[in-house]
Amino acid sequence: MVAFGAATGSIAGALVVLERGTTSLGVMSTTCKSVVVACTPLGALVGALLASVASRSGLGRRDSLLLNDLLYLLGAAAMALSSSFAWLTAGRFVVGLAVGVSTSVCTMYVSECAPARTRGRLAASAPLAGTVGILASYVLSLACFLRWPREGWRVAIALCAVPAAAQLALRRAMVESPRWLAARGRDEESVAALATLGQPPLRYARATSVAVGMNLLQQLCGINVVVYYAPSVLSSLGFTAAGSIAVTVAIGVLQIVAGFATSRAVDAVGRRVVARRGILGVGAGLSLLAVGGHLSGGGGAAAAAGPWVAVLGVFVFRVAFSTSLGPLPYVISSEVFPNDARAAGVSFATAANWLANAVVSGSFPAMVSSLGVNGVWGAYLLAVVPAYVATRAALPETRGTELEDVGEEEKRATATGRRSRDDERV
Repeated sequence: MVAFGAATGSIAGALVVLERGTTSLGVMSTTCKSVVVACTPLGALVGALLASVASRSGLGRRDSLLLNDLLYLLGAAAMALSSSFAWLTAGRFVVGLAVGVSTSVCTMYVSECAPARTRGRLAASAPLAGTVGILASYVLSLACFLRWPREGWRVAIALCAVPAAAQLALRRAMVESPRWLAARGRDEESVAALATLGQPPLRYARATSVAVGMNLLQQLCGINVVVYYAPSVLSSLGFTAAGSIAVTVAIGVLQIVAGFATSRAVDAVGRRVVARRGILGVGAGLSLLAVGGHLSGGGGAAAAAGPWVAVLGVFVFRVAFSTSLGPLPYVISSEVFPNDARAAGVSFATAANWLANAVVSGSFPAMVSSLGVNGVWGAYLLAVVPAYVATRAALPETRGTELEDVGEEEKRATATGRRSRDDERV
């Protein structure tokens, strides 16, 4: 997941440089920018679906991740050595394939290997690793911009190759998912894997709706627009190119601190409470972004304060997201399906996530042209209300429950239309 974060976050710093037209690739048009940004989530959509096919064909979680590392290496090489925007786009698409497999398989792998008492914490740590990758890409982008203003983006954009190569080098330390092995009748191997780890259709409609719904809501609030375009937006509000990336780095550091706290809260207070509180924070962050943009367009002291209000908005948004809609869709998707449907269910939900990602991130430049930046933040804010209502009405509480028991609870909820609710706090 560190590679996933590095792959998605590295384009943010690269865009700041490429938009200037001072690199060997020439001037980047608005259409080209949209395609370069959107091709990774589109590739991830395909990759998420391929993950399900690989599982059904007998390729385990471990081997899927290891083969996926080769895609990261191939895509990173294509991007770093690109001689045109077409090659850059192709490399971004290949990396997108790898990202789709990572986001689909990683949380499944963690959930199937972790004991119930710490499963939420460990599964939430997988998306947190993605946030670490995003921060690393921002830091490297800043360093490369300062050292090589014209072509340093090539080094930063290939960062995803580093964790992929490291995982390949450490492959002997990875065990296959014991639940995946047991589901295929490979009981002896499953027992051996458990020992190594130190631990012992219509009926899926509700689980599918919960998993897909959470993944769609994650993207419709505009998170990847903030990840991809935050430095560009801050530049448009008056920050220098280096300043906008530096501010984004600082925000990323604080987001990781919040992410560590949340990874424990997921098991301590439950998924439902964490989700609802975080979603309210996401709404507050989007509101601050809109207010900051509005103030920046005025005059006097308000115009000077506007960019910093927007910075506060990015900070509140990203911290709140990392404590709610960031990790929870991955955690919930890997928990609500029974063992026999988990691979297909998680892949389908992850594909929906990347489809929404492609639509949202690819449409941002056009939406800005027609609605203005503040109008776009308002549009994303509209997704927060149904997100809050949906999590309160339909999100199951799965903390401390074995994966097999979660599947049975979903079957009972489908039959009765009711589910248990551990906590109704805001």
